[in-house]
Amino acid sequence: MSRILVVDNEPEVIEALRITLEGYGHQMMTALDGWEAFELVSGKLPDVIITDWRMPRVDGLGFCRLLRHSQPFAGLPVILVSADEPPNDCRPQLYDAYLRKPVAIEELVALVSALVSRPC
Repeated sequence: MSRILVVDNEPEVIEALRITLEGYGHQMMTALDGWEAFELVSGKLPDVIITDWRMPRVDGLGFCRLLRHSQPFAGLPVILVSADEPPNDCRPQLYDAYLRKPVAIEELVALVSALVSRPC
């Protein structure tokens, strides 16, 4: 299936998503903040990125900015997740979808499938 990068500063969230998404046949990559994720992506491109918004060092939006301004990462599909309300300014061009925590697994799996099968 697909290679998914999950970025969250809460290891228990990463583990829950890893177990769930691997159960659907996806390969997982994980990182604890946006900087670690950017370094990881630089070595191995994922098919989809799921990133938390609020994290230390480089948060989810900062990570999205790094991706969108760097080739070959600019077109990687990104799902931003947070317990907060979605950003209500011009930031949506930084990510492809927004999900509010707690994330409904069925919705997340369907969104991952849609983003993976979307034409480049």
